[in-house]
Amino acid sequence: MKKPTYRRLAGACALIFGGASTVAMAYPAWVDGGTYSAGTVVLYNGHDYKALVTQTDYVGANWNPASTPSLWQDLGADTGAATPTPTPVATPAPTPAPTPKPTPTPAATPAPTPAPTPAPTPAGSCAAAWNATTAYSAGAIVSVSGVNYKANWWTQGVNPATNNGSDGSGQPWTRQATCGGATPTRLRRRTNSRTNAGADTSSNAGAHTRSNARSNTDADTRANPVRQPGQQRHA
Repeated sequence: MKKPTYRRLAGACALIFGGASTVAMAYPAWVDGGTYSAGTVVLYNGHDYKALVTQTDYVGANWNPASTPSLWQDLGADTGAATPTPTPVATPAPTPAPTPKPTPTPAATPAPTPAPTPAPTPAGSCAAAWNATTAYSAGAIVSVSGVNYKANWWTQGVNPATNNGSDGSGQPWTRQATCGGATPTRLRRRTNSRTNAGADTSSNAGAHTRSNARSNTDADTRANPVRQPGQQRHA
């Protein structure tokens, strides 16, 4: 064999065996007591295993990939493929904190509106003033000193203020209600007239009596003159 051919064969063998060695060392061998992140691929007993969680395989714990399927996933017989790039785990977007709802401002309680003080009900209008000389039929309304009265039947000359009562009382008048703008009554004027008339009558009678008495006295004196002592009576 020629030297150049030998050299070519030696180079080819080195390339083949060197490449196989490179391929065989594609994944690192699992080491007892090592710490592995989730997704790491290791070589153990001719099989490739991928770590399912981040872990530390403590020495003597026997947590090798073949005996702990909860920690390692068997990827099958090693083929010398390059270590796959682990798929990056997407970082979840932070959930925004809910914006607290503003506390509603309590509505101010309106102050109660005071009820208006009702205006006093004005008294009714007064009827025509009672007149002693007027005859009133049943149902007639008259007033005396700010009070209205209703005639129960025909009446004349009976003062409603002193002769009133409810129906069935036997009084000719029934009190109705107080009224405003009382019409002056003529009762007092008539009473005063009667008083004055009585006074005049008494005065005239007294004067007449005194006048008659004086006249009679004078007549008796002339008819029977008083005699003085010693005076004779003429026949």
